[in-house]
Amino acid sequence: MSDDTATVTYSQALEAKRAALSGLTQRLERAAARHAALTKEATAAKSAATAVKARLDELAAVAGGEATAHEDCAREMEKLLGKRHALIAKREALQAAIRDLGSLPSEAFEQVRYLGVGVLGAWLVSSEALAACKWVGRAFGGLA
Repeated sequence: MSDDTATVTYSQALEAKRAALSGLTQRLERAAARHAALTKEATAAKSAATAVKARLDELAAVAGGEATAHEDCAREMEKLLGKRHALIAKREALQAAIRDLGSLPSEAFEQVRYLGVGVLGAWLVSSEALAACKWVGRAFGGLA
């Protein structure tokens, strides 16, 4: 009987080893499936991170373009404000010169009030009209 006992013990040990091997195989299959799922998740996360980074780069480029546009607008505004101040100073100088000239006599105003532009231009070009208006040129700093 010792052969039978040894055979039974060997068979039992072999069955135990087969059961352990089957259990390990199942654990390995579950681990491989879990690994595949984690790999798939990691790939999806990596592609999502790449998309987010691309969007962030795009937004940074837009923000940089807006900052440049804002700086351009600020420079243009400064230029226009400088031009405005120069024109205001010129207007004030001209208003002061007009005040220094005094008022236009009403008969002189009535004389040229209804003349057309061409007739008025021809009248001003004539020598007696210019001689009569020389005081205006002197008042504006020697223009006539």
